[in-house]
Amino acid sequence: MKKITISILFIFLTSCSSIIKEQNATPRVSNPKLNSQVQTLANEVNVLKQNLAAHEEMLRLQIIFNDNRASSLDLHRLGNLYLFKGWYDQAEWVFKKLLLQNNEKVRALNGLGVLFFRKGNMPEALNYFSKALNADSNDVDTLNNMSIWHFKNGNPDTAKEFLSKVFKINPNHPEANANMGSIHHKAKNFKKAVVYLTKALEINNKPLGPRIMLAESYEGLKELTKAEKEYRFILAMDSGNVMASQALTRLQEKKKLDSKVG
Repeated sequence: MKKITISILFIFLTSCSSIIKEQNATPRVSNPKLNSQVQTLANEVNVLKQNLAAHEEMLRLQIIFNDNRASSLDLHRLGNLYLFKGWYDQAEWVFKKLLLQNNEKVRALNGLGVLFFRKGNMPEALNYFSKALNADSNDVDTLNNMSIWHFKNGNPDTAKEFLSKVFKINPNHPEANANMGSIHHKAKNFKKAVVYLTKALEINNKPLGPRIMLAESYEGLKELTKAEKEYRFILAMDSGNVMASQALTRLQEKKKLDSKVG
């Protein structure tokens, strides 16, 4: 079971807990035979099914917890589900309960750090991430979370230092590669952004956040054919993705303009 991490793929996306990753692992596939209105409805139904599955799992975990049958992994998953639902008081209670168990200190501290990060309490988030780092200075998820905290708080150089430490331990950490790509993308260093984002997607090609930034980076490099390919891939995964749809329209208009000029 992976520790809780957060993501800076888009600054407003601050949680990559295991439950959210699992839900993103089932893409919404577009059926070309359906018109856009029906496809949108199908996507909404799929989201409702995912939410229902998460709710059912949460109820199951609550039952075994009340019966004193919950393992540390059960507690961790329950805390993640509470985070996903935005039930921060319940999540905090579960992670503090987890903190009392043997060999769960780092994971619990990261969970609390993510919780306060999502609540916007940056000093408290840093406090918990720092405690997790003191407990295990080589924990890659903690290092990744520290990088995200610093990037969010205007310290990109410090963020890159933490990510460099992650790469020394695990160069194939998908979130760290995506987050380094995000830093370079925001700085408009598109060549480096492409390198890290491509690697992140080679490790895990399911998340749409890195792929959107990869498409935008190709567009920034004026490699429009590659950008268009990525935007179309995104729409195949999520037919209702407004950002990709608008980008494709923009690229097509640019092609028409370039052909007239040519």
